[in-house]
Amino acid sequence: MKLKKIGFNVLIVAMVILIGVNIYYISQRFDLGSIFAAKENAHEEDAGHEEDAGHEEDADHEEGAGIPRDLLESESGKKVIDILNAPDKFKGEKVTLELEFFKSEDQFFAGYLVKPEGEEHEQFLGLMCEVEDLELVKDIKHEGKVSLVATVEVVENEHGDHHHEMPVLKLEEITALAE
Repeated sequence: MKLKKIGFNVLIVAMVILIGVNIYYISQRFDLGSIFAAKENAHEEDAGHEEDAGHEEDADHEEGAGIPRDLLESESGKKVIDILNAPDKFKGEKVTLELEFFKSEDQFFAGYLVKPEGEEHEQFLGLMCEVEDLELVKDIKHEGKVSLVATVEVVENEHGDHHHEMPVLKLEEITALAE
């Protein structure tokens, strides 16, 4: 049992370290703005035009198209990606999201595990959470689907030779959703 707990804690520490790297990696690897613009253009052009049916499919093969379609089409998925791409734009904003919640004894994350096209392993696409009242999360399952209300905060995150701003969700409400 002790080894299992140690392994779980190692996993959470690795997630903390990788979350900052993933934010940078995701913004570099996935040109999210052009994906959304291409999808919007494809939807507009497809309306009533059978000959344009391939545009939406082509948009999925653009740079950064490794994010699952259901995530790109969900309001919460779009919001998480937008927050990751432009944290300052959302600083101080209250958001409501439906996603997965990951926790250990004192570290919390909200987001998704995604496997980009051509990648061997899943990557975390999401945000760290600041939880002041641990009673809020005591009954929430690790990797459980939740609805949450939080305020977006922005903190400085340093990685050796560079630093960047990292969004953090300051948790206000959380409700477990049926799986």
